[in-house]
Amino acid sequence: MARARALATAALASAVLGIALGPGGARADSDLYERRAPRDPAYEASCGTCHLAFAPAFLPQSSWSALLAGRGAHFGLPLSLSPEVLAELESYLATHGNAPGEQGAPLKVTEQPWFLDEHPARLRDGALADPTIGRMSNCAACHAGAAQGEFDDD
Repeated sequence: MARARALATAALASAVLGIALGPGGARADSDLYERRAPRDPAYEASCGTCHLAFAPAFLPQSSWSALLAGRGAHFGLPLSLSPEVLAELESYLATHGNAPGEQGAPLKVTEQPWFLDEHPARLRDGALADPTIGRMSNCAACHAGAAQGEFDDD
C-alpha cells in the first residue's frame, strides 16, 4: 500500500511538472537538470554499465517505453533483461520519465530539442572531432558531475 501511494504521489508530481514545463515537455534550462529521480539500482545496473544512466526526465515516458519494447536491438545491441528487471524498469521510467512532448518518442537523448539547444552545432562538431569525447552521449567528458546528475556549466 505504501509503495502504491508513493508511486501515485510521484506520478502526480510528474504530471504537475509536465504541466509546468508546457506542451513541449522538457525545457532547455535548469528545470530539467534539477528534476532528479530517486536512484534505482536496477536502472543503474542495467543501463549504466554501457553508458551514462541518463536522468529519466531527459526523455518522454513514451520514449522509455519504446526503448524497452525494442530491447532486442538497442542501438545494435540486444538487451538481456529478466522479466522482473524489465517490470521494475518500466515502472521506474514511467513514473520518472518526462511528460510526453510534441516531438513524439525520440529514442536518443542527444536528439531531443532541449539537448540540441544546449549543445549548438559548433559545440557538437567540436566534441565529435575530439577523440577524448567521441560521441555526444559521452556526457562525463565535458560534465564532471554527469553521473550525479550535475550538468550545470556555469
